[in-house]
Amino acid sequence: MPVESDSYTPVQRDGNSGRVLYPETLEEFLAKGGGINSYNMPNMGYKAAAAELASYAGRQPLLVSVAGFSIEDYLLGSKTFAPLDSVSAIVFNVGCPNSGHGEIMSFLPRVVNELLTQLSLVPQPRPIWLKFSPY
Repeated sequence: MPVESDSYTPVQRDGNSGRVLYPETLEEFLAKGGGINSYNMPNMGYKAAAAELASYAGRQPLLVSVAGFSIEDYLLGSKTFAPLDSVSAIVFNVGCPNSGHGEIMSFLPRVVNELLTQLSLVPQPRPIWLKFSPY
């Protein structure tokens, strides 16, 4: 079974402070059958993540999740992580409300089509997967 990283963005993000989970306890989460978070994708950014993940030597395949705010960001993410021998595939997180074009990118078929068109123009040394929001 593969291991998937958290989503990385082009530059480091601190995320939100304060209460970021509802419900706040595992017990409440299980009783309600789900919950929401507002972490706002805290991460170290593409460059620092690539440096750290280059030494990944786990036995499970590594999937790196890339998030962005434009098509160019996703292409940069692919160029940053795909050369790493430790990476088995790149997952484009186009379903997160904290990235995209002010809307959830996967709800914009025209933008997803443009992303796929741009990707098809560049040889990809690793498989590319897309993570969508549920419709």
